[in-house]
Amino acid sequence: MIPYRTVLFAWVCAACVSVCELPRAAAESEGPSPREKAAWRAALDVCARMGASRKPDERERAARAVSDAICPGVHLRAAQILVSILSEEIRRGSEREEEVHYRVVEAAVAGIRKIRDEDASDWLAKLALDERQAWRVRFHVIEGLRASWNPRVVQALREACSSKDERIRLAAVESLGALGAAAGLEALLTALSDASWRVKLASVQALGAVTLGPDQKE
Repeated sequence: MIPYRTVLFAWVCAACVSVCELPRAAAESEGPSPREKAAWRAALDVCARMGASRKPDERERAARAVSDAICPGVHLRAAQILVSILSEEIRRGSEREEEVHYRVVEAAVAGIRKIRDEDASDWLAKLALDERQAWRVRFHVIEGLRASWNPRVVQALREACSSKDERIRLAAVESLGALGAAAGLEALLTALSDASWRVKLASVQALGAVTLGPDQKE
């Protein structure tokens, strides 16, 4: 397995290059402004200093710095770094709830909710369905996706409602409810028959938030 510090450092370096080499035309039309570029570089500096720190405060600081600096052109890199920080926090906690520092988790999830870029949200959607990932990582990524209207994200949430893991199904149902997307209606109706009472309850609450189109109300 590639060391976490090596992966994070590679992403930080790649992110710096992508910002520095941004074509002028793109920068003028939809790329980051000079101030946004500077904020992004500062966030990457925070991540580089964090390295593989054992201090949760430093991981939280890095997650918040990346979250605050998200701007056009860096969404995918930001998503990758935030998931890396999230994964490291979960790994250090050995998936035991009492050892996970939820301030770090909350900071990473808050950043994921700011992701709007299609490629970045597609990457997060695939990660949410990847059963090779720790369930806590998938759970919190799904939490972060509740702010995305990308059709492929909605589809991923629908698929996650059929996961073998009750916790993943619960997160997916809650996220579909938060989106209020009519595209998730069928999955939520199916969830009413879920074996878990938690998922059933969440589906009832989620259905109350779904906005139906005129053709679906008949």
